[in-house]
Amino acid sequence: MTCCAVVALSNNWTFWYKDKCPEDEDWRMNFQKLFEVSTATQFLEAYNLTKLPSGLPLGASYYFFKKGIQPMWEEEPNRGAGAWIIQVENQINNDLNLIWSDLLFTLISGGFKELSCYLCGITCNVKHEKMKKVAIWTVKTTLENYEHIMKIGKILQMLKLNVYEIKSLKYKLHNRLSNNFDYML
Repeated sequence: MTCCAVVALSNNWTFWYKDKCPEDEDWRMNFQKLFEVSTATQFLEAYNLTKLPSGLPLGASYYFFKKGIQPMWEEEPNRGAGAWIIQVENQINNDLNLIWSDLLFTLISGGFKELSCYLCGITCNVKHEKMKKVAIWTVKTTLENYEHIMKIGKILQMLKLNVYEIKSLKYKLHNRLSNNFDYML
């Protein structure tokens, strides 16, 4: 008899990895699907098999997105959307690892509650040695979604003010040509 029940997640998720891409190469070819998870056990196994962000080589990125959503801003439902970008400046990388881990566990546990339907996934980029970022990707930025996107930002602002050394928190549209929304908290 098994003592543990399988706990299904409210969404199915996909872990992705992208290595630094040479300038003459199509960056889309560098995405690797690492794991698909639909239960808490699968998530924990995948989490334990991946390095923490501070262990990634410069230029590498992690992506954790709802199943079926490609981690590319040009693809639906990310086209016309944006992300809350958390910039972390920390030589030791503890805050980067903790923010990434905390947000992963918050997503899979339903910690964003009714706001979960406005989230597509999260990314972690280690493009520069001193500056790293975690981004929460949201659905399209419309006037109807404004209040929900701002609520997500307010939750993240509490982390900035009370928990972590976050250099900045801002909302940026994926398509930088658009002038619709650009928030800073």
